[in-house]
Amino acid sequence: MSLADLLKKGSLRELASATSATFATRDPFSGSAIATVATVAIAIAPDTTVIDPDRWCWPHSSAMNGAEIDTFMLREAGFKAKGVADAEALADTLVIRDRELDDRWF
Repeated sequence: MSLADLLKKGSLRELASATSATFATRDPFSGSAIATVATVAIAIAPDTTVIDPDRWCWPHSSAMNGAEIDTFMLREAGFKAKGVADAEALADTLVIRDRELDDRWF
């Protein structure tokens, strides 16, 4: 399997290799290096195991984040327990009210 095939499959994502810097071919007459090679940094893959589930939610989009969903569910259950006919719509209205920092309460 060629390197290109491995790259296409994505199997090299977690691996990084580096070659230590060396001098170029030495000039036999002067004894000095013709050119130097820059040092090479070793890439370390970032830890992607911890992913924020709310990274694209409110305030970055109109989607409810985890805290808003929890509050929404509690409010909806409370309204249903009290016999409110349209508990879901009322709970959704309160999410919007919270986002707009409206301090009125009902």
